[in-house]
Amino acid sequence: AQGQAETTVTANSQGQAVIMAETNGQKVQKTFTVQTGTLALGLNFDPDKAAYSIGQIIKARASVTINGAPQAGKTVKFSSSQTSVASAFPSSAVTNAAGEAETVVTINGSGQAEITAEADGKKAQKTVTVQKVPDFSWTGFLLLLASIIGVRVFRKRPVSL
Repeated sequence: AQGQAETTVTANSQGQAVIMAETNGQKVQKTFTVQTGTLALGLNFDPDKAAYSIGQIIKARASVTINGAPQAGKTVKFSSSQTSVASAFPSSAVTNAAGEAETVVTINGSGQAEITAEADGKKAQKTVTVQKVPDFSWTGFLLLLASIIGVRVFRKRPVSL
């Protein structure tokens, strides 16, 4: 292409590298920081509770770092082991400048599900536990209501003959 040049640079170790180009007496340089290390992936819920209720919405936040430094631009995939219990949407997100990607977890039913975040081959998991909702009983409801408002359900009445 006219007025452009391309090259490939391969990092050999961690540190800073200065790439310089010169043409027709004009010099241009760019400094790059190269990080090596192991990618770490964490997963947190907001709110983070021991048990959730059906219909509840949770924010799941994955954090991606290398040597403690946030990694922007990483794609994180979210999934659930039991979508009938909890589902994650969207199923993927890209980390922001703080190295965080978010999804929404919706509680669909009772039981347990593993929510998994995955980035660059690393996985982080958290368990969602949803308590079973007790079966509804009109008799139980009416007795509860009567006890709340102070009505005696079984009251002796005088019998007139």
